[in-house]
Parts: sequence; C-alpha cells; structure tokens
Amino acid sequence: MELLSDLIDIADVKLVIELDDADKDPDGITSSFVFTDEIRQSADIILKRMSGDNGCGIFLKGNYGSGKSHFLSYLYLLLKNRLPLLEDHPGLKDRDFKAVKVSLVKYPASRSLEDILLSAFGHAAKVIDREKTFSEIVDRHTVLIIDELSEFLRSKPSPSSFYEDIRFLQFLGEFSFHNPLWIIASLQEWIEETGHISSSIFNRIKDRYPLRINLTSSHIEDIIDRRIIIKKPGAGESIKKIFFELKKYYPYLPLKYDDFKKTYPLHPFTVRFLSGLTPVFSQHRGVIHFVFSEAHRMLDRPADELITPDAIFDHFEERIREIPEYSPFARVAI
Repeated sequence: MELLSDLIDIADVKLVIELDDADKDPDGITSSFVFTDEIRQSADIILKRMSGDNGCGIFLKGNYGSGKSHFLSYLYLLLKNRLPLLEDHPGLKDRDFKAVKVSLVKYPASRSLEDILLSAFGHAAKVIDREKTFSEIVDRHTVLIIDELSEFLRSKPSPSSFYEDIRFLQFLGEFSFHNPLWIIASLQEWIEETGHISSSIFNRIKDRYPLRINLTSSHIEDIIDRRIIIKKPGAGESIKKIFFELKKYYPYLPLKYDDFKKTYPLHPFTVRFLSGLTPVFSQHRGVIHFVFSEAHRMLDRPADELITPDAIFDHFEERIREIPEYSPFARVAI
C-alpha cells in the first residue's frame, strides 16, 4: 500500500516569518523566498513605482500566513543589499535607497504611530512642523516598510488616538506625493475596515495610498506547492490516479488536475473552506501552519487519504470557540 510519505516530503521551514528576521537571518529570508507569479507581479509593480522621482503610499493586504512579512523582509533586503532583481529595473540601477522597517507588533497601541516611526528614523526631538521634520529625514530616496498596520490601528485604545494615527497616515501619503518617500504597509484588512472613518478621510487615504496589492489564495497555494509540500520524483502518476478516482465521486467538481496536484494532499473542499475562514487565522496558526502540521500527521496514512475539511475544525478549534460568530457551531459540532 502506497503511503503519503512515498509521494511527498515536507520541507523544514520556519513557519512564522517576522520583519526583524531580515536582520537576524538575511540569507534564510532570501533563500526560502518563493517567487510566485503573484508575488513577482506585485514586486514589479512596486519597483516600477520606485523608479519615479516622487513617492507614494502602498498597501499590501493578506491574511495570517499569506507571506506578507516574508515579502516585506525580502523587499527590505532587496533595497538594502541591492539584490539581483533590481537589475530588471533600469530606473533603480544606480539609485541608493535608505530603507527603514518597523514591525508594529512590538509596540503598545497606546503609543502614537508618529512617535514610533520617528524613532525608527532616529529622530527624538519634539515635532513642531511635520513638513519640515520629514523634509530633513527624507534627505534621499527613502522606503518606509511597516508591518501589521491594520492590527495596530484596530487595537487603538480610543477613537481620538485612532483618528490621530489616521491623520498622520494621511500626512505621510500627501508628503510622499512631492518627495522621494515610498511607504509600504501590510494589512490584515483594508484601512477603512479597522474602525469608523468618515468618508472624507477615507477618500483622502485612498487617494494618498493609490497602490493596493492583495495576496490571494492562489499565492498561498503556490507557496504550499513550492515551499512546504515537495512532491517526490515520479509521484505525479500516483497523484493523478488519486485525482481521477476523486472525480468519479465528484464528477461536476470544477477542478483541474494541475490545481489538485498543487495543493495535494488537501481535499479540494478543504482548500475552498480555508479561503473563507480568514477570521480564525492567527499569527502562529494560519493556512501554512495548518498544511504543515496536518501533512505531518498524515505521512503514515494511505496516499489516497486526503486532508478533509473536518481537520480544519480540529486544528482551529480554540480560535473557533473564541469568536462569537463561530462558537455556536463549535457546540453543535461536538
């Protein structure tokens, strides 16, 4: 009997990448980074924007485990160490960037965003005139990389502190339009979803941060295929047999073999349900962690025994119980 371990290997990778890993393990960040089609396209769009003389604001949205922090860490090292990808963008060939990164998970929400970012730039003096202060700070082409912005904003202790940070974001966006400053901020949700924002402020934020990049489930599936679950040589024929056997039971399932192979050993329904369960993900328990741990658990099982949707409940049960909208279902399931 053919086992799952006969068809796949599970890569030994760090499941949770933090922005500070760019300093702690730069070689590990670059060597393990997976250039999916979606990531390559996103990187090209961002770098093309950086070829101009004036900057802009950029929002990068993705769920826990979607690779946002890894992507930001790679971008930071790309600019700091001038990695080969820059050669594909002639406008950046001779451009010397000052790259500054900030991971907001390290800071209490009671602290203002402006204070945190100024500290990252090494500025400790009291700010009287924001325009003058940032004109002195941005003395050359500068990239400010901010991780976990939406989580920071959502946890603000009061509406006034939330609005003050939003106003500061608005200022940064406006400042970047006329200065060589690019702001790249990662989000779990779009800014307008983090709290009540008036339509006028929302429109200004939207205008000042015109580039919005969303890491989709397709990107995560590529990471699973190319970074987590490594198919062994010759495994294709066995996986194909499993696929066509599955199609006998679900003849109208809109699924192609290549897509099934990419996420094997996940059942297609498991992939579908995971894409709609973003609220249950956390920093240490996202899609990648789910696939990694469940595939390990199944290695000694028959190769045609797929990771089915019920595994989602077992894996995320604690989080499901914590969320009011989902907790009633947890009681029914048990």
